[in-house]
Amino acid sequence: MTLKELNGRGWKSIRNNDLDSAAAFYAISISRYSESLPRDEMERVGIAFVNTGYIWLFIRNNPEQAYPFLNTALSIGKLHDLPAVKIGAGENLAKIYADYNNYPRAVSLYSESLNEAVARNLDWGVTMTFIDMLSLAATNDRLDDIRREIATVAGYDFDAEAPMGAYCRAAARAAQQMLAGKFADAAALLEVSTSLVDPQYDRERYLAHHWFLAGFANVRAGNYRRGIDCLKISRRMAAEHGLPDMAQTVCATLGAAYMAADMPDSAHITRYDALRIRDSLFNTGKYDVIKDLESEAVLSKMKKEITDARAREEKSRTVVLVVSVAAAVALALLALLLFNNRRLKASNRELFVKNMELVAVRDSASMERKDKSPRNHKEELEPVLEKVTEAIYSSPEVFSPDFSLSRLSEITGIKTQLISQAIAELTDKNLSSLVAERRINKACRLLADPESACRLTVESIAESVGYKSRTHFSNVFKTHTGLTPTEFIRQARIAP
Repeated sequence: MTLKELNGRGWKSIRNNDLDSAAAFYAISISRYSESLPRDEMERVGIAFVNTGYIWLFIRNNPEQAYPFLNTALSIGKLHDLPAVKIGAGENLAKIYADYNNYPRAVSLYSESLNEAVARNLDWGVTMTFIDMLSLAATNDRLDDIRREIATVAGYDFDAEAPMGAYCRAAARAAQQMLAGKFADAAALLEVSTSLVDPQYDRERYLAHHWFLAGFANVRAGNYRRGIDCLKISRRMAAEHGLPDMAQTVCATLGAAYMAADMPDSAHITRYDALRIRDSLFNTGKYDVIKDLESEAVLSKMKKEITDARAREEKSRTVVLVVSVAAAVALALLALLLFNNRRLKASNRELFVKNMELVAVRDSASMERKDKSPRNHKEELEPVLEKVTEAIYSSPEVFSPDFSLSRLSEITGIKTQLISQAIAELTDKNLSSLVAERRINKACRLLADPESACRLTVESIAESVGYKSRTHFSNVFKTHTGLTPTEFIRQARIAP
C-alpha cells in the first residue's frame, strides 16, 4: 500500500471515528520515514506525524502523547520546506502551549503558521490558524498582540470557494472593531456572520469558537445578558461534541461574565467548572491511571488466551495444561499487582511522613549546609549565605513568580555574583533549588491542612507559592517530595 493510500485511509478512519484504525495506518506511514524519500513522499510522512498528533491532542485529549509527533512533524516540515506540514504541526503545537499557559510561545507558533499560509496562498491554513489564534488572544484580553495578523487576514484575498474564507475575513474585521473599542459593532458583525461558518470538517469546534467570540464581544460591550447566552451556546456545543479544552476556556470567560453581571453565585459555580475541567485535562498522565491501563491490557490478553485454549480443549489434552498454566500466571499477575499496589501505598505514606518531618525542620532552621573542606574565603561567604537564607525564608516576595536573583540582590544589598558564589560553594545548590525548597515547604503545609485542601484547588495553591503552571508545580513538587500533589493530599487525609 502506498503512502498516499495509507494516509487517505487514515483520514477516512478519523472521519468515521475509528481511531485505532487511523492510528494504525499512520503508524505504517511513519515507519517508512527516511531522509532519502522524494519530496512528495516526505510530505505524506510529515502529514502522518501531524495527524497522529491531532488524534492524541483533539480526540484523545492527551497533549503529552501528541507533543513528540507534532514536534517531529515541525522539524521535518522546516528541514524540507513542506508548507502543509509546517502549518499543521505549528498550529497544533501552539494549542498545546496555550493549554499549558505558555502564551508567548503559543502566539509565536500561530504567527509562524499564519505567515506561512499567507505566503503560500493556502486558504485552509489561514482560516484554521487565525481562528484559534484569535480565540487565544481574546481569552487573554491581548488582541493588540496580534494586531498585525488581524490586519493581514482582514485584507487577505480568499478564494471565493474557500471554506471559512468569508467567515474568517468577517471575524478579522470584527477583531479590528474590538481593537478600536467598538465591541458592540464587533458583536453585531459576528452574530450576522453565523451563516458563514462553513468548514469541511470540525464544524462543531468552529461554531463553538464563533459563539465564544460573539459572547466575548457582547460582554465587553456591556451587553451581559446576550454575551452570557452566546457563551452558554459555546459551552453546550463544546460539552456535547467532546471539546474539553474549549469548554474550559468558555467556562473561565463565562465566570467573568457572570461576575460582571453581578451574578456571583453563577460566577463561582462556572469558575469551579473551569478549574475542574482543567484539572481533568492535566491528570491524564497520572501514574496510577497508566498502571491500571497496563494491567487491564495484560489481563485482557490473558483472558483471551484462556478462552482460545478452552475452545480447543476437546482436540488436545495438551491444551488443558496450557489453560492451567495461563490461569496460574493470571493469578500470579494479580497477586503481583496487589503486592505492588500495597507497596506503592506504603511508599507514598513513608514519603508523606518524611516530607512533613522536613517541613517541621525547615520551619525551625533556615538551611542545612553541607560539610565542605575549609576555603580561604569561607568566612567572607558565610555571612552572605546567612543574609540570603534569611531573605528567602522571611520575604513574601519569594512566592512571586517573578522572583529572581536580581530582586534578591536588591532585597539583601548583595551583588548577584557574590550571592551565587556563596550558595554554590557553601551548599552545592543554586538559587532556584533554594527557592523551590521554600515554596514546596509552604505548599506541603497548605496541602496537609484539611481546611486549605478542601477550600483551595491544587492550581490555586500552585499560584500562591509562585508557579503559574499547575504542570510545572506538580513536576517540582514530585521532584522534591517524591509524591504528586494529589498523592500528598490523599496521604494527609489518612489518620496517623
